[in-house]
Amino acid sequence: MKRLAIFLTPFLLSACAQDVFNTEPEVRIDPDKIKSRTVTLTDPDAGTHADMTIDGKLVIRLDANPTTGIWWSDPVYDESVLDLVSKEYIADPAPAGIVGSGGTTVMTFRALTFGTTRITSEYSRGGGEVYDALNIEIGVSE
Repeated sequence: MKRLAIFLTPFLLSACAQDVFNTEPEVRIDPDKIKSRTVTLTDPDAGTHADMTIDGKLVIRLDANPTTGIWWSDPVYDESVLDLVSKEYIADPAPAGIVGSGGTTVMTFRALTFGTTRITSEYSRGGGEVYDALNIEIGVSE
């Protein structure tokens, strides 16, 4: 019996020990990173719906070529729900001396509070003929 106790003692004690060789991966989630998640939509179809969290970011990427005189209008949305952080045009890389190659209009929003809003914008020549339209619904929740 004494031999059995001596034999089993290391096994019983090892069950109480921490994972000294780090064989079990640790998963740590930073709650602040969850709240600041980013939703990216690239050329979303009309009627698209996206869900966000408060302080989360929404990035909308739209094909554009303002060198043709056509651009995306300033977005219309509920400013109590979202804040437009930036709206910028990023030209596609083009060989030197080449103009008019097009690019992307990028609109970045931050969620301010709970609620829903619709974001609309038109791709037109200063209020003339509309060539494309943005019409998406955004829900902000926990």
